[in-house]
Amino acid sequence: MKRKYPVTAGLLMIIILISACTPTAEIPTEQPEYEVVRLQITPALEHWLPEIAECAERLPNLGIYTDILPRNRLNLSEVDLVLRLGPRYESDLFVSVMGHEELIVFSGANVPVNNLSLESIQAIYSGKITLWDEVPEVIEEGRLINQPITTLAYPEDHEIRTLFELSYLSNEAIDSNPLLYNTVSFLEKLLAENPYGIGFGLLSQATKDSQIMTITDQEIPSFQQFVLAITPEDPQGDLHQLLLCLQQE
Repeated sequence: MKRKYPVTAGLLMIIILISACTPTAEIPTEQPEYEVVRLQITPALEHWLPEIAECAERLPNLGIYTDILPRNRLNLSEVDLVLRLGPRYESDLFVSVMGHEELIVFSGANVPVNNLSLESIQAIYSGKITLWDEVPEVIEEGRLINQPITTLAYPEDHEIRTLFELSYLSNEAIDSNPLLYNTVSFLEKLLAENPYGIGFGLLSQATKDSQIMTITDQEIPSFQQFVLAITPEDPQGDLHQLLLCLQQE
């Protein structure tokens, strides 16, 4: 006599056997999203690029595409982030302060004084004073330095020249027919060739051999310029982390 099995038990055995013979489907792993930040930065802040790269390396899913552009060609509608010097404008949308840079005056090795008043700087760059013998600080010391003053400057419309004219010259244009340079290294080369010359630039780019003029009648904060990060919308995700990293550097 054959032994009868309950129907339900038989079905259970069949299901178990089918399951054992069916290959397990692999569950796809979710790939991390890779974020690309489009950055526009001005030449005046080009020396910030190593710090930006270092911060980006700490964020493994972040890449940065960088354009170095003059201030007048910056276009926030084309990118995710703009870095520039100076004050905030009404047209700037979301702004974060990354730090500050200080505008300073460099001098050649034979310049007879190591300090000038703001009024003397303005007279020199306006072309009203052309000889060191005419400078009040030199006259006060009773020195006879019958040498012309060679003024040096960034080209017109350069970001640093614009800020120098704003903060040092009360927004008056340079009118002393200066020799032009585009980098602090070239400025120092010109000063070596023109030891009675003066120029201007950023303190962060000065070398250990740079000769820096003290401005006697002006508070240092007046020459400090904010480094601004401007975004078209409130920064989120890796872009937010990148800005936090730059603020801490």
